[in-house]
Amino acid sequence: FEVLPRNSFEQLCINYCNERLHAHYLACTTLEEQRLHAIEGLPWTPPAEGESSDNRLVLEVLEGKAGVFACLESTCRAKGGIASDVAFNRSLLTAQAKSTLLGSPRKLSHDAGFVLAHFHSAVQYQTHGWIDKNKDALSHSLVEVITARADALRRGFGLPEATPRRRSQAMPATSAKGA
Repeated sequence: FEVLPRNSFEQLCINYCNERLHAHYLACTTLEEQRLHAIEGLPWTPPAEGESSDNRLVLEVLEGKAGVFACLESTCRAKGGIASDVAFNRSLLTAQAKSTLLGSPRKLSHDAGFVLAHFHSAVQYQTHGWIDKNKDALSHSLVEVITARADALRRGFGLPEATPRRRSQAMPATSAKGA
């Protein structure tokens, strides 16, 4: 988990992965504790919400219906040319107005970023360039490689392959040459 002098979209993605890993760790340790209590015949009381560095609320702010990623996607898909970093920031702060974990930055203008209280510490994110970074499309060949690898993994677990995507559904190429 890192807090840099300037935290942008990439740092949010890194910190999000750390939040997910932390949630996985907590789930595993909680299940192990529960298993040990059962083996030893001891009563089990799960930790209350907010105990043990529980980060479910932070994950909800990041990936929920009104979360950071949903607001970013919604702003990127907005029609009429209103997709801007300022529009995203306003949308996010409005959607999370009642949140105790996300708010306006102290050292930046209200439209330039937000502060998110992660499980580790509060991080101030600057949202300049987020719309362009989120719109960066994958090349068609990269999508095919990822899909092929995913299908091989699915076959390894005895799961059916993913439904093939039509060319029109695939992500657009990032250059005029395609990929």
